[in-house]
Amino acid sequence: MNKIKLPMTTTQLTYEPLEEKGAASLSLCNGFLLKGNYDIERMKRAVEKLYERHDVLRMVMKKDSDKPYLVIDDNISLGLDVIELESSDRDSRYAEAMNDSRIRVRENIAFSNKGMYRFWAYEIADDELMIVYVANHCGTDGSSMAILNGEIEMLYENPDRTDIPTSSSFEDFLMERKSYINSNEYKKDGEYWKNLKMGCETVDIPLPEQKYDECIAMELGAYTVPLDKINKIARVNKTSNFNVVFLMLRLAIAELTKKKDISMTYIFASRMNPKYRGTFGFVAQGAVSRTKIVEDLTWKDTLKEVKNGMNEGLRHINSSDSVDFDEFLLSYMPKTSSKLKTTFADLECVPFVLHPVARFKSRLFAVIATEISNVLYLYPMCDVNVYGPEFIQAFNGIINRYTEMIVENPDITIKELIK
Repeated sequence: MNKIKLPMTTTQLTYEPLEEKGAASLSLCNGFLLKGNYDIERMKRAVEKLYERHDVLRMVMKKDSDKPYLVIDDNISLGLDVIELESSDRDSRYAEAMNDSRIRVRENIAFSNKGMYRFWAYEIADDELMIVYVANHCGTDGSSMAILNGEIEMLYENPDRTDIPTSSSFEDFLMERKSYINSNEYKKDGEYWKNLKMGCETVDIPLPEQKYDECIAMELGAYTVPLDKINKIARVNKTSNFNVVFLMLRLAIAELTKKKDISMTYIFASRMNPKYRGTFGFVAQGAVSRTKIVEDLTWKDTLKEVKNGMNEGLRHINSSDSVDFDEFLLSYMPKTSSKLKTTFADLECVPFVLHPVARFKSRLFAVIATEISNVLYLYPMCDVNVYGPEFIQAFNGIINRYTEMIVENPDITIKELIK
């Protein structure tokens, strides 16, 4: 094992206390149902190559005197674990595989000596293979999962190929980040974020009386918004879909909490530096945005303020982790294709996502937004035993109500928009 203690980023350290509370929800999971003449041995070699190519797959989270850190263990190479199924017919084997995967996804793997990634497979039928992998959030972000999806397919085509671009390692990123955080430039630039948050209101939502055994917030509160209408609002206002959705969420929070000056965090992929564009790891950062809700302003003018605030924040993005995350945050994944992935090398492919249980006893309320085809999917990630199902599900009706009202009247005022 490499004895060098790699420093965790400030953003990772924000998540780490949640891991100790059993936050299996801070794992990300992707899966593929592959149909055709698959080669399980070639798939095993593809996963082994992933472990060779990316150091974060071999990283272990440890703690020394209450301070967490990462170390590289080059002996880790779990590879692809092929799970034996007991059922005989195809449909029963598929159901058994999905149920087993849901159990595995909910395992907390943060401080495991086996690393922060797991890959497993089920042979559903002679021509049907299910691949599932999960990564602890302290070792990955949404962009890394997307990169992994592409690489595992390319390596399955040829595990020995050498034409896949190689980016800087996650170790390099962590060490460079540590050097910058210790600089005077970082401390000076961090004053921007501290001043931005000064005087913000805090949210006090009473805990629900009922306790829930299964805190599956992402499945309980998942909802959809017509993407064509979000696109239209963005075009009319000459801004991005992200800014439109971000402001809608801010207004929804203001409506539900009766607070008009709450800061909210947005997740920035932090891959503008070309050398880290293909790096596996938790490279994303959280940046704070603050927009005071002024009821007499129009939606259009309020959106301009959000856009200006985002643009100013980008000038200070490298020091955005100098302040703590807010309770509310948004992670937005724009559409990269007009349709779902349907092929994996020479196999038919049906992608899917499994949602872990969110039981981390924290006030964190994250919304993961994903554009797929003509639909915007919004998934809340929080502990239902903290916020309660009513609060989570209320966002569905509110966001869709805002969308319809703004499309009908682009100059609507905030007072007319929120109840």
